[in-house]
Amino acid sequence: MRRTFTDPATSDRLTLGEELSWQVQRIVRRWLVRRQRVRALVVEPGGVYMALLIESVVGIAMFSQTRRDATILRRVDRNEQTNAVILAHLEALLDHHGVERP
Repeated sequence: MRRTFTDPATSDRLTLGEELSWQVQRIVRRWLVRRQRVRALVVEPGGVYMALLIESVVGIAMFSQTRRDATILRRVDRNEQTNAVILAHLEALLDHHGVERP
């Protein structure tokens, strides 16, 4: 039996390689953020590592926003497809009843 993976934010189907890539990225991001926090506080307070920490947090936030945007775009696309089907039905009804369209 073949296991399928889906992206939790976008519901896109993922291959095994993509799923593994996501898992590795999550682990690496968490590790990097923790490492940078420790270095910023212990090794070099207020220095270069603080800037790296801030950049990491901003990068993660932007990535999360991109995923939310993708979810909304998919919803808009589904609505557009539904509207096209409804429009086709309405046009068929107008044709059936002989009503001229404006």
